[in-house]
Amino acid sequence: MRVWGPNRDTLDGKGRSRRDALSAYCGHAVRGAMGVEIEPFSFSSPMPHGEYDNGLGDVMMTRIRAEGTVFVHASDIQLLETKPIRKIISWEPDIVLAGGPPLYLPQLSKEAEETAWEHAQMLSQNVPTLVLDHHLLRSRGGVRWLKELDKSTDNSVRCAAEFMNTSQAFLEAWRRTLYKELSVPDGWHKAYSRKQIDTTGYQTWRGWDLREELAD
Repeated sequence: MRVWGPNRDTLDGKGRSRRDALSAYCGHAVRGAMGVEIEPFSFSSPMPHGEYDNGLGDVMMTRIRAEGTVFVHASDIQLLETKPIRKIISWEPDIVLAGGPPLYLPQLSKEAEETAWEHAQMLSQNVPTLVLDHHLLRSRGGVRWLKELDKSTDNSVRCAAEFMNTSQAFLEAWRRTLYKELSVPDGWHKAYSRKQIDTTGYQTWRGWDLREELAD
C-alpha cells in the first residue's frame, strides 16, 4: 500500500497524531510527499492552513491528472493567503476542490474576508469548475457567499453536494435551529455509542428526508 501525506514536521500536534495513527494502521510510515512529483500526482510544498502563523501548521495540495482531466485537491487553505492560489492556477486544473473561508469565526477580520473573496474570484475566473466546501458552509452567510460567487463568474462554482448531484443539507449552518427543533436528551450520545438507539428520529425534518442518502 502506497500512502503519501504532508511531511510530519510541517503539521501541528493534532495533525501529527493523525499522521502517526494512519502510519500505524498501514503498518509503515506515511511518505512525506511535499514538493514531490510522482505521475500522475504532483504534491505542493507546505501551504498555510488558513492564514500564516496561526499555529495550525501547514497543509499539502495535490494535483492529479487522469483521462485528460486535471483535478486539484486544495485541502484546508481557506483562500486566505495568495501563495496557494497562485500555485493552483499554475497547475492549470479543470476541477478544484478547496476549503473555503471560516466566515463564522469571530476572529476572522473583515480584511481577511475581503482577501478570501478576491482569491475566490481569481480561482473562479481561472478554473472551469470550482468546488468550495468545509468551513465555508458552516454558516448561512457562507452559503450565501458561495451563491454570490457563482453569480459573479461564467464558470461553475459549486458546493460538494451540487458537484455530486445530490441534495444539499447544510447541517452545520442549520445547527441552532436543528438543536432547537430536534432536541437531544441527556445521555443520548452515550446510548448511541453503545448502539442502544439510532438516528431514526432525526432523519426527517421539515419535509426534508435523509433516509435515502443514509441508505446509500
